[in-house]
Amino acid sequence: MLVCAMLVLVSALTSVYASGTCTRLATLEPRSQLVDTILNISTYFTYQTKELKLCGSQCLREKKCKSVNFEEKTGICELNEASLETVSSGYLHPVIGAVHMSTDDLEYLTVCHHFNLDHL
Repeated sequence: MLVCAMLVLVSALTSVYASGTCTRLATLEPRSQLVDTILNISTYFTYQTKELKLCGSQCLREKKCKSVNFEEKTGICELNEASLETVSSGYLHPVIGAVHMSTDDLEYLTVCHHFNLDHL
């Protein structure tokens, strides 16, 4: 039974992590997030995606990304070079249905392990 469980785990890890990407989020709640709010400064990339976790994963893959804005209804993901830690709160703007999260919160939520699958 334990051997079967390990094989299923290895198979799942291989399919999820073989590409070396970080797109799977844990079920933990973020320490802080700004709901119905965006940070309106330093957006360097905007695209459309299905979920906050994909938006956050993209940010964590990019060194210059410090925070994200995600609008759930439209699927608009904005990657920002700034975060509330680096700019004034005067750059926060209300947007119903949006969420702003810093990389600290994204790292807290993200399960991102790059396994060397040759050793499994």
